[in-house]
Amino acid sequence: MLVPAFHSERYSLAVLPAWLRWPRSGSRRRGWRWCSRPARHVWLKPALALAVLASALSTCVSVQRRALTQLPLEVVEVARAAAPRLVAGERVYARKPHFAWVAHLTATAFPFADSLSQLAADARRDGVRWIYFSWPEAEMRPQFAWLLGHHQRGAGAHRARGEPRTSAVLYEIGPGFGREPDWFGDAWALSVHNAAR
Repeated sequence: MLVPAFHSERYSLAVLPAWLRWPRSGSRRRGWRWCSRPARHVWLKPALALAVLASALSTCVSVQRRALTQLPLEVVEVARAAAPRLVAGERVYARKPHFAWVAHLTATAFPFADSLSQLAADARRDGVRWIYFSWPEAEMRPQFAWLLGHHQRGAGAHRARGEPRTSAVLYEIGPGFGREPDWFGDAWALSVHNAAR
């Protein structure tokens, strides 16, 4: 239980040895010795273990099904589709380095920019040519959620590849990146672009 990992199904395996130590140490006490003795050819401890495993099976299956739906499969799809335009080692903005690794690019953390002009200034400073934007980026940077809109135009970033099924898009930063598009000041148009994601 002292393993430095926060509680999550994905990281629970790291603390499993510590958890298993408690029942093991308790079974060595004098009061638990009878558990290992056969009674009518059935051992109590294996029977209890099977009962616990059986009750946990349905929960484990549902957890694993949900975990599989959370895998970033769109990373592979976008990287394969955009491969002819990518040059190994170029920099890409993304929340996590999955896309950069698959596309053989250099991962650069998505900056905490509040505006499009600030994001463009950061991109020029960091020498970034690509922006990978998907739903995890939209959750952490809601001010740029409109980038997921599949009808997004302007802003000086050209859509290199998008996956409507998985809500992920790769933008190539152009020379005019940072200039707000004409529809940006229209609250209704901005809400339409945000809804389109």
